[in-house]
Amino acid sequence: MIRIARLAKNKKRAISPVIAVILLIGLAVAASAAIFLVVLPLLQPTSNLEMNDAYIIYDTDYTVAADEGEGYGKGTVSLSNAGTGSIKIKDIQIYYATSFVVADWTEITEAVSIQDISVNNPYVLDPLTTTEELTIRFPLPERNDNNTVAYKIIVTPTQGSSLDTTKVTSVSETDMELLADRPQISFTGSLGTIRRTRQIAPTSVTDNSQIKNVVYEVYNAVETLVRTKTITQSLWRWQWNTFNFSSEGLDNGSYTMKITVNDYAGLSNFVNVPLFTIDNDYEEPKITNVQGLSTKNGIGIAEVGEFYAVSATITDSGSAVSSVSEAYIYYKLDDGGTTYSIASMTQGTGDTWTGNIPGAFIGTAALANNLTFYLKAIDDDSNEKSTGSNFAEVKDTTSPNFITHIFQGETIESQTTLVGDEGTTLSLSVEVSDKDSVNQVNLVWRERNDIGIQSVGPWIVSNNISVSGNVYNFRLPALNVTLDGLEYYFNASDPSNNIAYEGNGASPYRIRVYDEASPIITIQSTVPATITEGTDLTVSASIIDNDPSFSWTGFETGTVLLGIKRPGESVYTNFDMTHTSGDSSIGETPIWEIVIDGANFSYNILPVLIRIQAIDDSGESDLQDESIAVSDAGEPNLSLSNDAVSGADNHLLNFDIINGQNAAAATITDIKVRLLSNGKTIVSGDPLIVQIDTGVTVWQNDTNTEGANNTIIALDSTVSISGGTSKTFTLTYANSTTGNYDLYDLTVSVTLYFEYGVEPYTGSKQLAEFDTPITQTVPVVQTRYMRSNTQIINGKTGYELGTSLTGSIHLSDGTSTYSSDLAVTWGIQVYIRHSDFSQNLISGGIVATVQRPAGGDAAGIQNNYWNCPETSLTTSDAILVQVWCQVGGNSPELQAEFITNQLGAAKLDSATWNVYYYTERDRGGGFFSRTTTAYFHWGESIYNSRIEGFQYSTYGGGGAGEISYLLKSDTPQSPILETSIFLESIIEKNRSSLIIFFDKLIANTLQDLPSKPLFF
Repeated sequence: MIRIARLAKNKKRAISPVIAVILLIGLAVAASAAIFLVVLPLLQPTSNLEMNDAYIIYDTDYTVAADEGEGYGKGTVSLSNAGTGSIKIKDIQIYYATSFVVADWTEITEAVSIQDISVNNPYVLDPLTTTEELTIRFPLPERNDNNTVAYKIIVTPTQGSSLDTTKVTSVSETDMELLADRPQISFTGSLGTIRRTRQIAPTSVTDNSQIKNVVYEVYNAVETLVRTKTITQSLWRWQWNTFNFSSEGLDNGSYTMKITVNDYAGLSNFVNVPLFTIDNDYEEPKITNVQGLSTKNGIGIAEVGEFYAVSATITDSGSAVSSVSEAYIYYKLDDGGTTYSIASMTQGTGDTWTGNIPGAFIGTAALANNLTFYLKAIDDDSNEKSTGSNFAEVKDTTSPNFITHIFQGETIESQTTLVGDEGTTLSLSVEVSDKDSVNQVNLVWRERNDIGIQSVGPWIVSNNISVSGNVYNFRLPALNVTLDGLEYYFNASDPSNNIAYEGNGASPYRIRVYDEASPIITIQSTVPATITEGTDLTVSASIIDNDPSFSWTGFETGTVLLGIKRPGESVYTNFDMTHTSGDSSIGETPIWEIVIDGANFSYNILPVLIRIQAIDDSGESDLQDESIAVSDAGEPNLSLSNDAVSGADNHLLNFDIINGQNAAAATITDIKVRLLSNGKTIVSGDPLIVQIDTGVTVWQNDTNTEGANNTIIALDSTVSISGGTSKTFTLTYANSTTGNYDLYDLTVSVTLYFEYGVEPYTGSKQLAEFDTPITQTVPVVQTRYMRSNTQIINGKTGYELGTSLTGSIHLSDGTSTYSSDLAVTWGIQVYIRHSDFSQNLISGGIVATVQRPAGGDAAGIQNNYWNCPETSLTTSDAILVQVWCQVGGNSPELQAEFITNQLGAAKLDSATWNVYYYTERDRGGGFFSRTTTAYFHWGESIYNSRIEGFQYSTYGGGGAGEISYLLKSDTPQSPILETSIFLESIIEKNRSSLIIFFDKLIANTLQDLPSKPLFF
C-alpha cells in the first residue's frame, strides 16, 4: 500500500444531486402525471469511474527537502465520475518496471502518509464530476540511473473494478516514464600558476532535479589527497586562499584537482582539473641602510622642532610577485616609556622608502632624552619584518627669533633711521622666542658723531630692565641722548648657545637726536635788484644747523623752500631747493640751490618777492626775504626753421616760427605765403594754398585765390609766441580741381605781421621774408622676407632682410637645452645700422613676441605686431632685425640677425609691423627628466618668416623743370638698330621726367627698338 504525502482536489467541475432531481421532476411534469410512478426508479444513484489522464515527474520541492541520498517523484491522476452517485476510492497503488515492454512490475511499498486514504477513510469522488486530479508523492524506487523507469498507477474503488494506467488509452506511456537523473559538470581552461587568493568554480553544473553539493579534492604530485572542500551554496564557488598559514592554504608546488557534483537522488559526476602550480611568498621583507637625518644637522642628529627624515632600503623575495606593500616608523623618546607613535613611509625610487618623524614630536623634552625608533615592513603576502632600535641625538641649532622691535612705543619693521629728542630717556623693547628657551637678551649701543666734532663712542652692553613674558625692555639714559646721535642693535642667546641679532655692529639701528636751535640761512649768490623778464635765475644758500639734517651728505631730511610771490598774488608759490655740495660732518659748508624758470618773471611795475625758508627735523625754521624788479624784454626776435614736406595729393609742409630766448612776446596777426616756382613753368591758377594750421587755430584761404604768386592767407584769429618759445605751422597746398601741376621742388616764402609788447615798446613790425625749399618724401610699403643668404651692409654680416623669398631653408641650431618642461618666447629687437658701423636700438627691447607653452612638441608659423615709431634716417642707413628666444625664465638667446640693404630713405614711417616666425619647441627626455630646446627657421614658403607692413619714406624727385638729353648714335647708320646708344646731358640729371631729342631715326616701329644699353 502506498502512502499519500498530499492528496489535493482541483479543476473539479460536477453536477450536484439536487439539480439532477429538479431536472427529472421537470421532465415528468412536462410529460404527464401518468408516468409519475415511473420516475422514482430513475432517481436511484449510479456511479461510473473513469481515468482521463496520468503522468509522473520529478518533485523538485520534495527532492530538496528529502534526506541525503533520497529523492521523490510526483504522480498525478485525473479521474471523472459520470454517475449520479458518489464513488469512494479506498486504495491507490504505484508500481515500477524497467520498461512498459517487460511487464515485470514491482510495487513501491515505502510509506509516507498511508492514513490519508484507506478502506475506512476512502477518498470520495462526487457524482457528475468531470475532472478530479489526485496528486501522489512517492520515493524513487531505484538509484541506478542507467535505464528509463516506467511506472503505473492502480486506482481501486470500494465498489466496482480498479482502474490501471496501463489499460487506459487516454494515458500516454511516455508520461509514465522517469528519465535518468545523473547531474552534469564541466570545467574549461587551466589554473596555471596560482598566487595569493584564487576563486574557482565549474564552468557549468546541471541536473534534472536538484544539486546537493560540489566537492573539490586537491592532490599533490604523488597523487595524495591533501585538501577537500565541500560547497553547498549555489554557483558552487570556492574562494580559495592558498596562503600556507590559512586553513585552506597549500605549500608551494604542483597539484591536480577533482571536482565532483552530487544531487539529492544520490547520483554524482566529476571532472578533473589539469596540473597547476602554487607559488606564494612566505619570506619576510629585508630592511637595510636605515638612516635618519635633519635638514640642519645632517645624519644621526635631530633638530628641535624640525621633522627627522628616516630612509631605508626595503626589499622582498619568496615568489615571482614578491613586493613590499607597507612600511612604518615606530618612534618615541628614549625616556624609558614603552608607547610608540607611528608614521607611514612611502616608496620612492627603486627600493628606497622614506618617512618623517614630525617636528611637533621633537620638542624641547627631546633635548634631554633623544629619539629612539625602529622600522616595520609588510609585504603583499602579509609577511612582516621589524628592525632593532635606532637612536638619534637631538640638538637645538636654531637661533632665537626676534618677533617685534619697539622704539618709543612704535613698532619698527625695517632698517630705518629713528629720531629722538635731545636730553630725554629713550625706551626700547624686543619680543624674542626660541624653540627651547631664551637665555639672555642684550642691548648693544654707542654714541655716534653726527655733527663732526668728536669721535664715535665705544659699544656699551646693557641688560634689560624688565621682562614680561617674551618681551625684554631697555632704556637709553637721557645723559647720552645728545645731538651726536646714537646707534644700537640687539643680540639674544639660548641654552644651546645659539645667538641671533636684530641689527649688528656693521649695520646698526641709527637714532638721530633733534635740537631746538633754528637753522641759519646765508644767501651765497647775489640776487640782482633787477632782472629782464623771461630770464632764468639761480639762487643758492648755505644752511647751518646743529641738526645734521641739512648738511650731512646722504642724510638731507631737512626742508629748504624757495617761495615766489608775483605782483597781484596773495601767497607764495614754494619750490624745493636741493643740497648740491658741502658735508658739515667733515667741516664743509653745505650749499642748497635752485634755478627759477624765467617764466616766473614777467614785466610789471611791482617787484617779484623771493623767500628762502629752512625747516629742520625739530620743526625749527629760519626765513630770508628778497625782492627783484622785472624789466621788459627786448623786441621780438622771430626766426624760421623748416621740416620736409610729406603727402601725395595734398602736400603738407611743417615749419616753426621761433621767438628768441630774451625776446618780448609777439602776437601774429597776419601771414602771407608764396610758393616760388624756382624758374619752372607754372600752369595758370596752380597751385592752390588751402590752409595753415597751428594745431589750435587755422588760417584759411577765404578768397580761394589760386596761383603761386603772393597768395595771402587771412587770419581767423591771432597766435601769441612768448620769448623762448616756438609754434609749429602746417602749410597745406594742392592742385586746384582743374589743375595738373607737379608740386614738388618749389620754395615757400613766408611773411609774418605781428604786434608785441607794452609801453614803451608798443607798435608793430613786419618780419622779413623767409624762403625755404620743399622736399618730397614718398612712402614705400613692403613685405620683407627673412632670406637664407647672408650679406655685409654697413660693416654688419647678417642674413638678408629682402623683398623677395628665397627657395632654400635655413634651420637654426636651436637654443641651449634646458632641464624641465618650459614655455618658450620669441621676439625681435630693431636697430638703425649706420654707415660708420654704429647702431641705435629703436624697439626699446624685445617686441612682437610669440610663445609656445610647456606641455609637448609644437612647430609652425606664429605672428604678433609691433608699432614702429617714426624715425629719421640718412640715405645710407639700413635696418637690422635680431630674433631672440627665451626658454622659461632663463636669459634670452640671439638666434639670428637680418639686415636690409641701404634704404636710401628719409625716415622709417610710423606703421604697424606684422612679424611672422616659424618656431619650433622640442620637449626631450623621459617622464621624470624633461628637457626643452627651441628653434627658429626661415628662408622659403613653408618656413616663411617675414615682416609685413614694413614702411619707410624716400626723397622724391622733381618734374616741373624739363630735363633734356640728346640721343646720339655711335655710327651714322639709319635707322639705329644694332649700335649702342649714348645720351649727352643738356640740362641736368636725377629727375623723374626725361625728354630725349633724336639726331636721326632710331627705329621704324616700336617693335624695332634696339635692346642696347643707354650711356650718359
